[in-house]
Amino acid sequence: MSHIDQLLDAIARRNDNLLSRGEVLHAGGTDRLIADRVQRGLWQPVQAGVYLLGSAPPTWAQQLRAAVAAAGPFAQVGLRAAILRWGMSGIAAAPVEIVAPHSGPALVDGVIVHRSRRVETPVLLGGIPTTGVERSLLESGAVCPLVVIEKATASAIRLRLTSETKLDAYLAVHGGKGRRGVTKLRTALELFRDQGG
Repeated sequence: MSHIDQLLDAIARRNDNLLSRGEVLHAGGTDRLIADRVQRGLWQPVQAGVYLLGSAPPTWAQQLRAAVAAAGPFAQVGLRAAILRWGMSGIAAAPVEIVAPHSGPALVDGVIVHRSRRVETPVLLGGIPTTGVERSLLESGAVCPLVVIEKATASAIRLRLTSETKLDAYLAVHGGKGRRGVTKLRTALELFRDQGG
């Protein structure tokens, strides 16, 4: 195995067995090396400029990491996928779903991309940039039924991922008129309080 292959394998091991084109070039590789590895079946494209080493189908986590990497530096796993990544109750499976800037690159089929002008610091969950708990709950209200938001909110508080105080503060700052999901999160928080936590 060549030095470049050893270096790229080490980088991929830290990233769910994925490499971006930028990582390959930064390590001294070339586009020709990428094309050769893909043609020989050693790597498979998962997203534009993101490759999975090996021939096994990508896992859900690998698909999330690839989608975030392909969508640019401010992209984050979000909404239902974030609820699942945080380990909250309410859903058992989620699509590959991310939040990305309006100006970001287009992604291939299989990824739900929510474009946003909001820039909030992500949390690294397993090394993958993910929306914070409060943002995940609020924005999921735009695509999930109230019962999911109720269960996710209650479990997030019980798991100490957030608190009623943090949710109140987040809603005070980010819960402006017209933001989708606000009503469901407020209702879920009220129901949690009515049921005595």
